[in-house]
Amino acid sequence: MTKLLLFYLTNNDRFFVFEKFMNELQKCQYKDNIDLLIVSSESNFDQYQQYLQHKYNNVSYAYIPCPKSDYLPKVRYAIEYAKKNHYKYIMKCDNDIIIPVYTFNYLYESLPLLDLNLTLSPTLSTGIPSVEYFIEQLFTKEEQYAIREQFNKCEFFEQGGIFDYRFLNQYTIHNTESWNYHNYFDNQRNIMNSYPILDPTTGRTVNGYHPAYRGIHPIRHGWGNDLINDYIVQHRDDFFKEKDCSIIYDDSPYLCNMCFIISTENYDKLLNIEQLTIDGCDEVPLNRYAWKYNLKHLIVNNGLAIHIAYNWRWFLNKVDGYSNIDKPIISLLEYENNFINALYS
Repeated sequence: MTKLLLFYLTNNDRFFVFEKFMNELQKCQYKDNIDLLIVSSESNFDQYQQYLQHKYNNVSYAYIPCPKSDYLPKVRYAIEYAKKNHYKYIMKCDNDIIIPVYTFNYLYESLPLLDLNLTLSPTLSTGIPSVEYFIEQLFTKEEQYAIREQFNKCEFFEQGGIFDYRFLNQYTIHNTESWNYHNYFDNQRNIMNSYPILDPTTGRTVNGYHPAYRGIHPIRHGWGNDLINDYIVQHRDDFFKEKDCSIIYDDSPYLCNMCFIISTENYDKLLNIEQLTIDGCDEVPLNRYAWKYNLKHLIVNNGLAIHIAYNWRWFLNKVDGYSNIDKPIISLLEYENNFINALYS
């Protein structure tokens, strides 16, 4: 059987998520073929080691001294580790993800598809276009409508050094019609593709914008997150119930980017070819590589995963995500912990 390296990226926080993540992984029928590499910019792994003792044997740990928000040193370590130990595929998961066991099983069974395509990912509650699949797969028609009604309230702003998102307002606050995500995505793609890239080293435009950040979705900016959390809890039995999964061969260059599987060779290649200023997110060169070489992302239809933190994980203030969205008044960890407790109660 093929060995899969599961690269778990963390800062030794959100351990309440890791426990639930491992609850699901331990039930995977292929767990003996999934080795776990926990990579952190914090040096103390005691909590992980104590929890995993006698529960999961195929575990390695790596402390990479770098800023918490700097993904690349940790990603590069994982790639070198995979190459050295002859892993053909890497599954990269951030520490704000929970993947149901049936999704784990289907992902593993679908590994051969990666020989012809760039990535394989479950549908998440954030990301483009997977957020729309997620809404349609899990929620009722009435709940879908309630969530999407919130999208028209999202006002976007300019984020200096990243991108000017204001053109998206024509599809939200200036939109008099109901939400049409096909139209939204198509127009985003057209507008983003119209920006010339002047510096192939940085990938930035004359205005200093980064087209690799295209693909913003209102869910990523907070609208409906309380609503979605409540709906997920209401549907939790269905969420974790095994489903008939299938693959969506998606043309959209923006992948749900918190959890994916990729070949070690491609992951290594894209980080060495796409030398970009990436501002903390290692999936930017991954997506840019897909655009340039017309490689598809494979998204698992009905293969759900929970991304718990949404776009609130960076800051708790009014300009987070450069939209007009209010943030939780309690701390982020408390907010997330409350959701996890409700989901597993």
